[in-house]
Amino acid sequence: MWAIGVRFLTGVCVATDAGDREQGEWPPHPARLFMALAAAYFETGEEPSERAALEWLEQQPPPDLRASEADARKVVTAFVPVNDARGQDTLPSLRSRQPRTFPAVIPRNDTLYYIWSGGSPPDEVRKGLDRLAAKVVRLGHSSSLVQAWLELDESALADYGEDHINWTPDFEGLPDVKLRTFGPGSVERLQQAYNQQPINEYAELMRRLETAKGSTRKTLNQQIQDRFDAGQPTSQRPEMKLAIGYRRKREVMPDVRATVFDDNLLILSLMEGAVLGCETTLRLTAALRGAILSQFKTPTEIPEWISGHQPDGRPSERPHLALIPLPFVGSQYADGHLLGAALVFPRDIAVRERGQALRRLLSNPDNGTPRDIDLLMGQLGEATLVRETRLRPPQALRPETWTAASRAWATATPIVLDRYPKADRSKEPSLWYAEVSDTIARACENIGLPEPVEIAINHNSYHRGVPKSRPNGGGFPLLPERKQKRGSRYQVHALLVFDEPVCGPILLGAGRYVGYGLCKPYSLPGER
Repeated sequence: MWAIGVRFLTGVCVATDAGDREQGEWPPHPARLFMALAAAYFETGEEPSERAALEWLEQQPPPDLRASEADARKVVTAFVPVNDARGQDTLPSLRSRQPRTFPAVIPRNDTLYYIWSGGSPPDEVRKGLDRLAAKVVRLGHSSSLVQAWLELDESALADYGEDHINWTPDFEGLPDVKLRTFGPGSVERLQQAYNQQPINEYAELMRRLETAKGSTRKTLNQQIQDRFDAGQPTSQRPEMKLAIGYRRKREVMPDVRATVFDDNLLILSLMEGAVLGCETTLRLTAALRGAILSQFKTPTEIPEWISGHQPDGRPSERPHLALIPLPFVGSQYADGHLLGAALVFPRDIAVRERGQALRRLLSNPDNGTPRDIDLLMGQLGEATLVRETRLRPPQALRPETWTAASRAWATATPIVLDRYPKADRSKEPSLWYAEVSDTIARACENIGLPEPVEIAINHNSYHRGVPKSRPNGGGFPLLPERKQKRGSRYQVHALLVFDEPVCGPILLGAGRYVGYGLCKPYSLPGER
């Protein structure tokens, strides 16, 4: 394994997202790094060994990226003078100005790595890449000053820190974002865009024309007209159009207990339709489940890990796909409205299999472009979900909000108990409380977690903005139960405290596959 490291010397990355001029680009795409290395080659003498190093690099597979989270800086419009002023218009007071924006992000760690697997580059390539990296002074805008270097020490990558994200090329169907990259022929295309030879030839002819006279001047004018009939040659804006999907994988602390559910959530943002409250969870997940199943032509095509049923119709004995709401809860001004939903996959289902099963749901079959998911929700009207790809989405639409390691977790939707308590709550409250606590502890074990050291139960959530666990007073509707003969199951809110931090997503109880029993990390007094 080897890498090219980049450190932002001012702690700020100024680079415009190619798809949105008002957004900053983070992490910087691999194509941006390659163009910076190529610029160092073209602008410092075009050393043959450096050209050979670039041509070797363009043959390598797309790199992984290791970067921290980044905070977007507020975008302010600036009015700057145009570059082609002539005559008296060069005076600052007379030059026209055009609006420009300079989106920037502030990474939490000023260093990022572009990582290639396999052994180190050959010696001559390594020397060329080392020289090129040392010449790189910016990545993005000219104010985005950097230091770059060739990193061959794997321990430096291991010491990067716990709070980072690995971006890995995804050829299996469920990328989180598309990043521009490079490939064979990139150096040649950049050289054509740079257009250095014609520019130098034109400059030389114009220099000779300044002192030429008579027939020599006439000959030079004819050469300029024949060679450059379109006018003075210029460099073209370089474009790297090759883009591939990348999947975002957050690195968790080692030896932290995790659940049977994968922490790589597929986040869907609620873009259109009526404002939905947290109490509409069951309607939202039912409509989303219907949209997922409708992509299959026959029931036999539906994988068991999606349907939750075996081929003979019996309930699956393995974890299967869960659908969860993503509500605005747990902060000072939280009101419980839904910002989106997420698909939660069983950890043992390969990414390729997920992508193949959901391809028709997420992309148009004709051209592969992203597809909106339109939901019909009865009296609540219509809602539209889209794949979340923003650099800095709201907190509720970030996977780590629901998966980050924590000792304490509190319910954002109520836990539906797997079994009906035998004790009478009004006559034997302590026995009822102990029995419900034991049921919740067993629910934790069912998804791979240890037994909590403390469980607090209430009809109100410990997170601000969450409705009550029962329908009265605007709370959560009861989970429908066909086979329960003693009435509806109990629904409770709870606070769970573990001996050590555990990772989410944590989905507990009988309603865990339809959005109930969703827990969110909770800050205990004295802990962050």
